[in-house]
This record gives sequence, C-alpha cells and structure tokens, in this order.
Amino acid sequence: MECYYIDPGSGMIVAGSLGWVIAMIIAFFGVISLFFKKIFRFIKKHKWKLIILILILIAAAWYFFGGNMNSKSSISNRVVILGFDGLSPTIIEPMIEAGELPNFARLQKLGGYSPLATTNPAQSPVAW
Repeated sequence: MECYYIDPGSGMIVAGSLGWVIAMIIAFFGVISLFFKKIFRFIKKHKWKLIILILILIAAAWYFFGGNMNSKSSISNRVVILGFDGLSPTIIEPMIEAGELPNFARLQKLGGYSPLATTNPAQSPVAW
C-alpha cells in the first residue's frame, strides 16, 4: 500500500536529512575507491556472469514491481484517507445531520468514518 502525506514541514525534514544522505554516499564511494583495483579485476574476470546476473535482477524487479501495475486487483485495493486539521466531530456531525454538508454525509455513509483521539499536546505537527 502506498501512502502519501505532504505538509508544510516535510520540506524541512527532507532538507535536514539530505546532508546525512550525501555523507553516506561519499563514504560509500570512499570505501569502494580503496578496493577499486580488486573490484575492477573481479568485474573483468567475471564480466559475463555479472551481465547475466544484472539481467536476471532487472527481469525479477520488473516481474515483481512493474509487471502488474495495470491489473484491476491493484486498483481495487487502494485506500484514501482524508484528515482535516482542526475539524472537530462536534462541529461537523450536527451540520451533516442538518443536511448542510451533503458531500461529507455521502463520504460518511460510503466510507469508514470515525473520529480520532488527539495527541498530547494537541498540536498539528505532533498529531499528524
């Protein structure tokens, strides 16, 4: 199942973790460069075996991850979660019963509607 959530603070999380990711990539290539001659000899000696292994890995990845993207079963198993920040059930439920929010009434009837408990402290960044 794929879940996507975008909030105003997501950009800061990505930007803050980017330095760590770059440092790990540099460290990885630093370690690889220490063994470059041995790696190059290994690739030269086992070139055809590595090519066949890479082709098998690509075929397996396509079969398991990309081969059935258009099938109906993958579409019918999708879930959409709607969350409204600061919208209390004590406000919306009387409006639904009064007929003022027909789309919310339809979503409540067709989907799975339930109020959620909040966090302590009851602040948006903590709750989401």
